[in-house]
Amino acid sequence: MAWLDIFTGVDSEQTQRDLDETDAKLRALEADYQRRHRQTLDDEAIERRNAEFEAHMRAGHIENVENEVNDAFDEGLDEGAANIRGAIGDTINKVVVTPLSIIPWQVWVAGALYLAWQLGWLRVLTGKLKA
Repeated sequence: MAWLDIFTGVDSEQTQRDLDETDAKLRALEADYQRRHRQTLDDEAIERRNAEFEAHMRAGHIENVENEVNDAFDEGLDEGAANIRGAIGDTINKVVVTPLSIIPWQVWVAGALYLAWQLGWLRVLTGKLKA
């Protein structure tokens, strides 16, 4: 029993056994059908049916149930994390960036110059320019 079975409530080993058993039954049914209808089907029809049957079996076959469940779990976990990251990013963007983008750039420049003057950086800068 895999550790993820605790969350899914499904025994992946039993599910794998059930799927393998079902595949074997399907193959037996197909062989029985072909045996019973051998006289009514020509070789080309049998080949087409075999190819179709094998394609359906490959498309629906799960080689390893535990890996399929783990992959689906990881995919869901990644999708959920991406949703959370998106929600947090959107919230931060709206709270921080939107108010800052409302203020015109001229006000930002004037505020920076005022701050530089209050901190004495403007005198230092103008002193270096005179020297």
